[in-house]
Amino acid sequence: PFNRPPNIFFDTLNLFFKYRDQFDHIKAILFHTLGKPSPNALLFVPKSHFREMYFNSRIHLLMEFGIISSSIIFQSWLPLLLITLPRFYGGLLHNLCSSAQHTGYPMNVYDHRCNTRTVIMNPVLRFFYWNMNYHIEHHLYPSVPFHALKKLHSEIKM
Repeated sequence: PFNRPPNIFFDTLNLFFKYRDQFDHIKAILFHTLGKPSPNALLFVPKSHFREMYFNSRIHLLMEFGIISSSIIFQSWLPLLLITLPRFYGGLLHNLCSSAQHTGYPMNVYDHRCNTRTVIMNPVLRFFYWNMNYHIEHHLYPSVPFHALKKLHSEIKM
């Protein structure tokens, strides 16, 4: 994911804000809103789900426009800061936590016990990371809500 040759400014910017991922995400939402599959959707989404993906993307875009509109109407940055922009300014926390959970493990292994680890964090970081530090638990039981992962971790340890 790094430029060759490296561009220190943009690589550092991407490390802190994950701007490349964010722009790819926005571009994919726009593609889907127009009824066109993004390159990743062609790889990972069954064609039978394209219609639902397009519908969900349109809802997502409407919600984003609603958030931007409410910021303009109420003359407040708060809706943007709390709902839309965390994807940008939370990039560093995500990169740090994700690398702690996956570094040193093999890639493309379907047994999550072999390619991820749980990292114990303080309550503040756990809050901002939505308890995803309980990463093995999250991957083994993805339907468990984030607020129950700590309890699940305790149950599994026993």
